[in-house]
Amino acid sequence: MVGLIDDKYTISAKAKFLGQIIAACFVVFSGFTIEFVTLPFSSEKIYLGIFSYILAVFLDCRYY
Repeated sequence: MVGLIDDKYTISAKAKFLGQIIAACFVVFSGFTIEFVTLPFSSEKIYLGIFSYILAVFLDCRYY
C-alpha cells in the first residue's frame, strides 16, 4: 500500500518508513512472529523470546 501511495504522490523517506512499520505491526499483531533461528549446518535452534516480535517487524518492513 505504501508503494502505491508513493507512486501516485511524492512522500518522504520518513513517511514511507513509518508506513512500512505500521503495516509490519499489523502483520505481527495478527500472529506472525519468528520464534527461533536454526543455525546453518547444525540442528541447534536459537530461541528469540521477546526479540521475535522486533525481528519480525524489521524483516516485514524489508519486503513492503
